[in-house]
Amino acid sequence: NADQGLGLYLNSVPLSLTVPLGSWKDLILETSRLLSRTFGYRRYPLVTIQQDVGVEFSEVNFNYTHMHVLAEIGVGREGGLQSLGSTVWDQTNFDFTTDFARHPDAEAIRMAIFYKVDLFSEEEVTRICEFYQRTFDAMLEDIDTSHLQRSLIGAEEVQKTLTEWNATTAEYPAEACIHQLFEAQARQNPSAVAA
Repeated sequence: NADQGLGLYLNSVPLSLTVPLGSWKDLILETSRLLSRTFGYRRYPLVTIQQDVGVEFSEVNFNYTHMHVLAEIGVGREGGLQSLGSTVWDQTNFDFTTDFARHPDAEAIRMAIFYKVDLFSEEEVTRICEFYQRTFDAMLEDIDTSHLQRSLIGAEEVQKTLTEWNATTAEYPAEACIHQLFEAQARQNPSAVAA
């Protein structure tokens, strides 16, 4: 009985994709093919999959919804089906969820990020959002270009990686060879683990 339905059950199916060489379009098509092959398993509960393989999938969830059927039945248009309201509540065991939703009557896609604040800082999530933005920009610029052609790392992160994190200059006795410095360090700290 539809009038007694308490909600909509959505299942997440784990995917593993070896990223192919090629264009953004090739990558999208390969992802789509992989997703199509999983359709037969979409009602197989994720918790059962996790029990079967002995692995808990809880880190990242990617979700895309496009309720195109709502546009086809005229939701929101005069003479069409009218929504009297709705309430949304959801719960997930994923640490990080990226949710994309395409409105039935628009060509826009909304992106929302949900994450556990005890695992991810606001700075990390902002960086991830910037990666998504650069990825979308690259795809929209030329979907037939190789997805490996352009770095998705921002200028600030390149600067930090190449300059700040690489600033490891240290004073050492220039008259000694590297193996002699290593031996001297081992003599000073004989029980230390080499790192």
